[in-house]
Amino acid sequence: MRVARRFTREGQSPYAGIQFDQRVSEIKNPDGSTVFRQDGISVPAGWSGVATDILAQKYFRKSGVPQYAADGKPLLDRDGRPVLGGERDARQVFHRLAGCWMHWGEKYGYFDTPSDARAFYDELCYMLAAQVAAPNSPQWFNTGLHYGYGLSGPAQGHHYVDPDTGILTRASSAYERPQPHACQPFHALISTPEGPVPIGQIVTKNQVGLEVYDGRDEGTGTTRVVAVKENGERAVFRVELRNGVTVEATGDHLVYAIANGVGSWRRVDEVEPGSALRLSTRTDVRRDSQPSEVDEAALVGWLQAHDKAHQD
Repeated sequence: MRVARRFTREGQSPYAGIQFDQRVSEIKNPDGSTVFRQDGISVPAGWSGVATDILAQKYFRKSGVPQYAADGKPLLDRDGRPVLGGERDARQVFHRLAGCWMHWGEKYGYFDTPSDARAFYDELCYMLAAQVAAPNSPQWFNTGLHYGYGLSGPAQGHHYVDPDTGILTRASSAYERPQPHACQPFHALISTPEGPVPIGQIVTKNQVGLEVYDGRDEGTGTTRVVAVKENGERAVFRVELRNGVTVEATGDHLVYAIANGVGSWRRVDEVEPGSALRLSTRTDVRRDSQPSEVDEAALVGWLQAHDKAHQD
């Protein structure tokens, strides 16, 4: 595969001409108290506040990332070990995404030359920074964590086809071959103008074009299904809340959990009993009119089940 440059030049940074700003991202409770704040975030100057918040609050890796001083040198502790923390710069995320994709392309001979591989990497970094293109949400969470930072973790039950053998193989860790998509169980209901529809039905009946609500414009607005994909059988977690609400999703879905007064986006399979879950991150919902959307409900237990999981 040959890759022509359209946005970048060979030998130059893919971010040449793109200004980066230092920003702050913050989430406040309806009473004004702060549940999340991160200072000194570097993002492209053209990004909106919403894009900055999504990156900082959801997509930045929060731990296990080597930290660097202002001069670019790695920070070391008193024992000479790397100081670890979270991502703080959008370019870290762009690098682990585009770098991981380039790595696999090089490993399996996708590119004609090393120059094509570098052009592929540079062009994608530019497009991510300029918001010309973007992957689906779980790619931002999972892709490149092993490639970029050497992170691993317990296997999550997903499989991949081994390119060398063609055999379906169970992944041995969470991030070496990440699962860059999230799922909900077959019976999970999707809101449509015609009423709730099980997501599995949308997949099995190939209901491409179906009108569904997407939560824009303060909870109103619709979009249409553009593609469906069956993801086979995977573990589905049920989180039971004190107010009777249940949340069912595969382990890689994110929820906003609060523990010891500190809130963060966490995978469903990382939520601990006794944590609090925020049912809505909107701060403009009136507590007296829609309490179920703003109350924090304690997690009193969960159970793991198996069901068909799908993604539309």
